[in-house]
Amino acid sequence: MLYITFKVNGQHIVRTDTNRVVSDSRNYLRASFEFSEEWTGIKTAIFKSGDVVRHAVLEDDECLVPWEAINPGFMKVSVFCGDLITADSSTVPITESGYAEGGAPQDPSQTVYEQIIAMLNEIETGGIPDDKIAEAVEKYISEHPVETITEEQIQQIVSTYVTVHKEELKGEKGDKGDTGAPGNNGMDGADGTDGKSAYNIAVAHGFVGTEAEWLESLNGEPGKDGEPGQPGVDGTPGADGYTPVRGTDYWTADDIAEIQTYIDNQIGGALNGSY
Repeated sequence: MLYITFKVNGQHIVRTDTNRVVSDSRNYLRASFEFSEEWTGIKTAIFKSGDVVRHAVLEDDECLVPWEAINPGFMKVSVFCGDLITADSSTVPITESGYAEGGAPQDPSQTVYEQIIAMLNEIETGGIPDDKIAEAVEKYISEHPVETITEEQIQQIVSTYVTVHKEELKGEKGDKGDTGAPGNNGMDGADGTDGKSAYNIAVAHGFVGTEAEWLESLNGEPGKDGEPGQPGVDGTPGADGYTPVRGTDYWTADDIAEIQTYIDNQIGGALNGSY
């Protein structure tokens, strides 16, 4: 197997190998491409030799070069992908072979449609029957006849099918990877604007007056007197009281008067010499 290799950077393609290519080979010459990061999605190579133009869908960024384009002289190689990235072309010199014409006729290279069907057949379907794959592709092709379909539309055959069946096409879940290193702290966000006060919101909804008036408006009118409550229940009888003892706990008015008379008589006797 012989490879011709190319590097695609942006929209510029450059050949990177020095292999000599000889005409008339079949199922032998392959093309391999290295793409810059913006080239994502399904990629298609273009091979042109004179009036012959052939396309080949890339798988793992390589493909078999269609034998119809490997003619003596020069072959131009280009690529396109997605919606829509194109590149300029790279020229590959082709040396004339010693192969004599008149041999057995060769089958034509696969069309882009046939290449896509082959790719679908190689997809790890996770249990989707082959007839279901065929049904999905046939339905798409019936709605977009091959005779009128564009290269861009043909590229969507695979992407449309995969989108519809993306859950079924998933492989087994792999083991959990190691925890990555903590990322750097993000930058502080800008301060937010101050929110509106309750008074501002009231004004926005039609309140007229100062903030003090608004606060006063929050006080409601006095409520009505409540209904009289039920009479209370009689309390528990108290303990018997203590009866005071005369002469110990208290003196009566007569006792006080009697004492006062006694004191007066005693003082008076002392003053007039009765004692």
